[in-house]
Amino acid sequence: MIPVWNGLKMEEEIHRAIVEVYNSFPFKGYMDGNEPKYLWISKILLREAPRGSRVLDVGCGPCDLTAILARLGYQMVGVDDLKDPWHLVGDNRKRIMDFAQRSGITLMVEPIEKASLKQNSFDAALLIDILEHYPNPRFLLNRVISALKPSGLLLIGTPNAVALAKRVFVVMGKSNYPNVNFVYFNVGDYRGHVREYTVEELKRILKLSGLTEVTVKLTNHDIQGLLRKSRGLRKLVTGAYLFISSLYPKFRASIIIYGRKPEGWRPISDLDAIEHLKVHYPHVVKYNLDGEPDELLIKKLKSRLCNPTSIS
Repeated sequence: MIPVWNGLKMEEEIHRAIVEVYNSFPFKGYMDGNEPKYLWISKILLREAPRGSRVLDVGCGPCDLTAILARLGYQMVGVDDLKDPWHLVGDNRKRIMDFAQRSGITLMVEPIEKASLKQNSFDAALLIDILEHYPNPRFLLNRVISALKPSGLLLIGTPNAVALAKRVFVVMGKSNYPNVNFVYFNVGDYRGHVREYTVEELKRILKLSGLTEVTVKLTNHDIQGLLRKSRGLRKLVTGAYLFISSLYPKFRASIIIYGRKPEGWRPISDLDAIEHLKVHYPHVVKYNLDGEPDELLIKKLKSRLCNPTSIS
């Protein structure tokens, strides 16, 4: 049974866990300003999954949040290939792996597509700041939801594609896409944001993925962290942002959405997907001049895509 705290007691416990991880974390400054995010995710997990639950953290990076949740009593399993540019600098990968071991985290250093995960083996799974990096979320969600037990919780945190700041940028003639310098000067595989989502899109994706009991929270945890570090005019602008988005929640910077895997869940197969593709991309029907069957089309499409092979 999930225990019930008063809000203050819960926040104090989470804050202690954050401080303990902060003091032992090998990358000073990395966690600065992230306390509101840690607090939001931890509070939701504590309310939705009992301590001792086995939790999968996909794209866990240097394991900062993962370690906080481990200190709060969860059995944490992290999966990350640790191939972001800064992970590959010097001995940083070893520092992350050593920190995970000290923190009681089982860390799998490999892509989620290749990770050895048993189906129906986790009580909860986290996709925090990861969904927006995938060109096709269906592959990722199939893989992660398959690893959840029936009634298991999937919790996603991701930027809001229509946050107030992005709307203002577009009105001013600026781009709401990732910084062009980061894209242009990238070396190796691009690992930045591919596509961000709105609340309505995420609700639809989770519904299409077969989850139930879907709940949405719009937050400003990134902006709150920025406010603490801001001074002068920037602090004034940040405060105004928080005020305006408190009146219009869909202006908030981040989306947290979660749902549960129902009994009898099955992944969305490529054959399922191709039927929808025909509707949303009718060229594959209009110009199927040779009458190729769907199975052959799927084989051709997958052979030239960089996406991982679907588990279905």
